[in-house]
Amino acid sequence: MKSIITRTLAGVALTLACMSAHAQNYTGVQGNGWREIHMPMAATGNLATAQQAGTYSTRNAVLIEIDNPTGLANAPIPQAAKDNILIDGFGEGALYVDRDVVNAIADGTAATRFGEYMQPDSSTAYNSSEGREVVDPRRSSRGITPQGLFCSSGWRTYTLSRSIPFNSVNASKAIAGGSLSFDGRMNGSANVQISVEYKKSDWSLCIPYTVRFKQARAQGRIDLNDSRLALTASVSTTIAEASNRHDLYKGDGVVWLGPIPVWYTYAVPLDYGYKVILSASATVDYSSQLGGSIVFDYTCANGNCSGSGDTSTVRLSNPNPNWGLQADATFDPFVKVGLEGRIYPVGNWYLASAGVGFKFSTPFQVYGYYGNACGDADNNGSNETVNTYFGDLQARVSLVASWSVLGGERVRYVSVGGWAGRKINGALYKVLNTEDNHTPLWNRRLFYTDSGSPSIFSPVLRQQAAVYNGSQYEHVLRASMRPCVPFEGAYIVNMVDPNGQSIPVTVGSRTSTTTTRIVNNAATWRLYASGVRDDDGRVFANSATTAPVLDPAPPPPSGLGRFALVSRTRTAQGSSGDMVTVNIQNTGTQTISGIAHGCSGGSFHVWGNGPTSLAAGQTGSYQCRAAASGSYAWPGFTINGSGANNSPFAPTL
Repeated sequence: MKSIITRTLAGVALTLACMSAHAQNYTGVQGNGWREIHMPMAATGNLATAQQAGTYSTRNAVLIEIDNPTGLANAPIPQAAKDNILIDGFGEGALYVDRDVVNAIADGTAATRFGEYMQPDSSTAYNSSEGREVVDPRRSSRGITPQGLFCSSGWRTYTLSRSIPFNSVNASKAIAGGSLSFDGRMNGSANVQISVEYKKSDWSLCIPYTVRFKQARAQGRIDLNDSRLALTASVSTTIAEASNRHDLYKGDGVVWLGPIPVWYTYAVPLDYGYKVILSASATVDYSSQLGGSIVFDYTCANGNCSGSGDTSTVRLSNPNPNWGLQADATFDPFVKVGLEGRIYPVGNWYLASAGVGFKFSTPFQVYGYYGNACGDADNNGSNETVNTYFGDLQARVSLVASWSVLGGERVRYVSVGGWAGRKINGALYKVLNTEDNHTPLWNRRLFYTDSGSPSIFSPVLRQQAAVYNGSQYEHVLRASMRPCVPFEGAYIVNMVDPNGQSIPVTVGSRTSTTTTRIVNNAATWRLYASGVRDDDGRVFANSATTAPVLDPAPPPPSGLGRFALVSRTRTAQGSSGDMVTVNIQNTGTQTISGIAHGCSGGSFHVWGNGPTSLAAGQTGSYQCRAAASGSYAWPGFTINGSGANNSPFAPTL
């Protein structure tokens, strides 16, 4: 995972102190878009700063949380602070202003109360064992305070970093009619970074005064070690969902950016549970083992993630599921393991956080259809009664972005490249649709079987009257899938030509129609086809369709050209070079083209080519010549051409 950033004020503390998340609270002082937060520090003792020298005393800080530009305009802070914030734009998410610092700068007491935190840009940046400051090259131009201190106005980034281990975990839960269990044998580690941004008072004294959460980054590896996810359930409700959440790891602390305290938490949350969506009752019993590893590097902020993940070694064993059903149902047991960076706990939630996680799930759809509302496949005027039951099991690893703003926890499934997403028409589609119908990091179909006849996967066939092109027939064939098929991808259909040869064609989706043209000598043809599989690898059973004969008889000869013998002549019979001339007329109604003639018998051969086309009513001469002297019979004569209904034509001379 890449960095997750939290924006907060400058200055760093060397000491990490564990604190109660319940100590911070809202004071009740608030207005449109802002409110005060009390941050009691009495339990921390004296903490060292990350400055070159000096310590500061414990203080009870009050931060003003500002949600948006409207809140900034209304907040009870000096105008100089508002102007300084807006120089670089308000940005995304809330920001936190130290009330006492900005008021002390305004009333002239800051040099006395907070003088130890005056730090011009020429001094060393804030660095400590917990994190480091990174100078933003886009920082606004440096100015000089009335006290002669160089002080830039832009946001500065400070990044906390910690290595977090993954440990094995076991979890189980009673659910409707059964149980869900997770044997998590996973291990590994990740480097998690929490980044915050802060500003200094460039108009006076150069003291850190405001902070905001920026982003979080997670980079590491998870080894799955054949972790096992098992589900046994018997349900009859329309929609059911249950999950448990707890932190596998949690580390709290505080870091000081100058006079401003930043409370933070590193956490590895674990969620496990299931979803069920169905239209009748169903029972399932199956388990799956996850193997391989995930290598990741992602950065997340405000629900958006960027980075990369390698799931090439992930595998999931064949679970051989058992099921029974009355209609359409989907079971989706899942486990989610995440990495989060959080700041400013208030009660049981956090003012800002961002994180990334992985959801391992094995959605299993069981489906049954019996009825005659699924199309007329053979075009005989009435719908067939079809009967199909199937089980379809998939496994997926999804990237999950989580974040909170002002305590409102949100989760978004992040689409990534590498796998063409498959929408599914049915309960599984409804499950996935609640997860943004995302494209997962990793997806495999593990198991599929269907039964029943005739099948819902038998294609719908249509053909139109064949067209005779002068020598052969062109058949136009159309195939589509029945409206009740449940999968949204492409389907492969085998058509069979009059010679018994299979012609595979692709139907682009469950709502598409594909057109195929076949040219042959058959005047009539009963179309036969079967749905073979979809492009996700499911192979269908009992899916053949035979359509009625629709092709017409051949068109009448009057609609074409026709050869007719007009006359023939012969010169010097028996002498060398004996010549025979044959006059042929086109007595049809269409032009004959590509004409060629032939001569045979004795020593006769073709002499000259004659006209290569004859329009309707036109006559042409064609010749044969003997190669030697002798008394020969009349030669054999043939003529052929495209568009003649009696080609080849062989009159007796």
